Amino acid sequence: MTDFAAQPFPVTRWSLISRARGEPDLASRQALDELLRRYLPALKTHLVLTRRLDPDRADDVLQSFAASRVVEQGLLERVGPGRGRFRTYLLHAVNNFLIDQIRAERAQKRSAGDVHSLAAPDGPDADPADDAPTPADAFDATWARQVIDQAAALMRDQCARDDRADIWEVFAGRVLSPALDGAAPVPYEQLVARFDYATPEQASNVLMTAKRTFQRALRQVVADYCDESEVEDELRDLRAVVARR
Repeated sequence: MTDFAAQPFPVTRWSLISRARGEPDLASRQALDELLRRYLPALKTHLVLTRRLDPDRADDVLQSFAASRVVEQGLLERVGPGRGRFRTYLLHAVNNFLIDQIRAERAQKRSAGDVHSLAAPDGPDADPADDAPTPADAFDATWARQVIDQAAALMRDQCARDDRADIWEVFAGRVLSPALDGAAPVPYEQLVARFDYATPEQASNVLMTAKRTFQRALRQVVADYCDESEVEDELRDLRAVVARR
């Protein structure tokens, strides 16, 4: 049986945060880089799709946010287990940072007499406070895809180590590709021929095993960035995001 608990458990999110906000040295910089690497793709998608920034502007905003709020103002000092979900806190912080940036830019334009800029209510210069979304939508969709991709990679590697590539292939062909890419499920008859199963029922039983294997992998990935008390809620949120899409 696949045993994910036997694999080296990755550094948890709270461990990363603790290291990232420590004394400025190589270890803290590496921890901060890893933490940002995990969250910036979803934050960028949120800025592009929800805040209507072009990708280059979104990159500039996130770089400024990391330097100003995370590093200089010690954003990580105000988070920890039991204080709410880190990804929600981070999204609110980015939204507030963008609001401050845009308002400062508008104030600068007004002081320079740029009348035209005051007549354009839409687009990336629109006041984000006017249409601030909830911490979901584009951000959560990208975050859910990242988590699913990480769980799928963990499952695929484990199946390869167990010499059960068929479990991964059945899951990918029947569940993962149809769910993520809209592909048609691979017919059971094709799986029977490919893996020399005795019957389609055997292939169906393998799929049940594959689903349980993926759920264990997904739980491990979620536990990597959530406090233990948040895991079940996060799994429910992930299911809800996937259902909406």
